[in-house]
Amino acid sequence: MGIAILFRKNLEGTSPFYRELNKLVLCPGEGLILSSGFTGVQDFSLRNNINLGFRGYNNSQLITLSGNFGSQCTCKSDNPNPSNKCHYDRYIDFVHYMNQGCHCNQKRFLIDTYGKWHAKISMKTRDNVPFAMIVGSSNLSKSALGLNGSGNYESDVLIWRDDYFPNPNFLEGLNKHEYWRLSPYYQGQEADLLNSQHNDLLEYINNNNKVHYAPLQ
Repeated sequence: MGIAILFRKNLEGTSPFYRELNKLVLCPGEGLILSSGFTGVQDFSLRNNINLGFRGYNNSQLITLSGNFGSQCTCKSDNPNPSNKCHYDRYIDFVHYMNQGCHCNQKRFLIDTYGKWHAKISMKTRDNVPFAMIVGSSNLSKSALGLNGSGNYESDVLIWRDDYFPNPNFLEGLNKHEYWRLSPYYQGQEADLLNSQHNDLLEYINNNNKVHYAPLQ
């Protein structure tokens, strides 16, 4: 079991969040939740690893949630510059990209109805048991993932259960200055943290008064 704080101290190259997120989605399991305040990244490696993590599961489900924006587009429809798109349009582009290329049995692309969702939580489950999660300051954007040579200094918390997923490779390949490994306060703390966050996420995601589906066309 493990808890580690990830630090992005170097703005050159991919962020530790991006590298650990790819490991998380690659873990075998039928469930993946990706939530973020601003979501717009279209990355082939991430999408491919999501598919590899779902491989062999006939009940796989991808859930995405975003919504720190209005309920509709706020940029001009004739805007020729994609980089100037509003956050709503960027999320819809992300939804279309994932819908076309993610091979899973069920997909739920959700928008926060009130435009207040700003939590950045990525979580993987197997047999409906959460066993790995990253929560922190990094959005699912090119800049936060370090894919465009810019961005901010970020910090995220990685929590995993290696009793449920043997021999994880989390933290491998990271430099020592990019993470800080913590010891659980008590045995089983990781499982309690994962379960409580998973329950809170599902309660919000399954509330039709708080979320609605993103348009697929």
